[in-house]
Amino acid sequence: MTTNKITASVLLFAGALFAANTAMAQEGVPQATLDNGLVKLTTYLPDGENGYYRGTRFDWSGVIPSVEYDGHQYHGQWFEQYSPTTHDAVMGPVEEFDPVGYNESAPGQPFIKLGVGALTKPEEGAYGRFKPYTTAIPGKWKVKKTGTRVVYTHTLNEGPYGYKYRKTVRLTKGKPELVLIHTLKNTGTQPIRTRVYNHNFFVIDGHPTGPGYEVTFPSVQLSPEGNKGLGTVVNIDGSKIEYLRTLDAGEQGYFPDLASGDEVPYEFRVEHAAAGSGVKVTTDRPISLLVLWSKPATVCPEPYMEIIVAPVTTVLS
Repeated sequence: MTTNKITASVLLFAGALFAANTAMAQEGVPQATLDNGLVKLTTYLPDGENGYYRGTRFDWSGVIPSVEYDGHQYHGQWFEQYSPTTHDAVMGPVEEFDPVGYNESAPGQPFIKLGVGALTKPEEGAYGRFKPYTTAIPGKWKVKKTGTRVVYTHTLNEGPYGYKYRKTVRLTKGKPELVLIHTLKNTGTQPIRTRVYNHNFFVIDGHPTGPGYEVTFPSVQLSPEGNKGLGTVVNIDGSKIEYLRTLDAGEQGYFPDLASGDEVPYEFRVEHAAAGSGVKVTTDRPISLLVLWSKPATVCPEPYMEIIVAPVTTVLS
């Protein structure tokens, strides 16, 4: 059995105390609160009947509406309308995996979305991440909680594809640090080939997207080619992106390939000067595709990583 493991760290930092626009966790849905004495975090728990998020795009584990540190808030609701099945009604450092087995499946047959389940392929052709899909087999979720960590485990066995996916959300003792650990085991008969990216959805102290926000990729000479909003919404200066004005309702800034297709180190910072706070994000894998997306209420670096996990191999003698 082949195992693939990824670990990412988010270091929170803050300056002068700011009157934060604290996101309140929604009552009536399964959730957990983590607290290491420095950082307080609320996360929603996967649940097919009562869960906050029941869409078919994002991994159900690790939806985080609130991260508080030193009077500052780092996440929150950035969308105006909510439904549990809306494809992007999610908050925090949530992740999406590309579909597995979609092209190989016939219409009416299942394909796989890690952290979601087996979904039914419709009659139309290409996969669309913004489309809703019917869940054929949801898989099984298990959740273990302590005061400083939550471990989510999702298992699924469907045809040639089977997996055990484990995600840990952990607060580091004595540090303003959030750690995400992912482990994927292939229990099927076919390789699992996918990409995963973290959408991040930063909302620092409720500030709208605009002047004051800076996004820095210290190891990357950012490419200005093919970007939506360059010179009008943002300015690129070497490894730094600065917002020139506040985004209007319905407007977005989109930068589909800031590293010109190169593989680059997984490290970036998102800061807000007026709030005096921000985050530094690192992990132990390189970025294969570097994207930045913004809406009026959120700033979202989207680092992609390639994932290939082989099935069990039996050697006969």
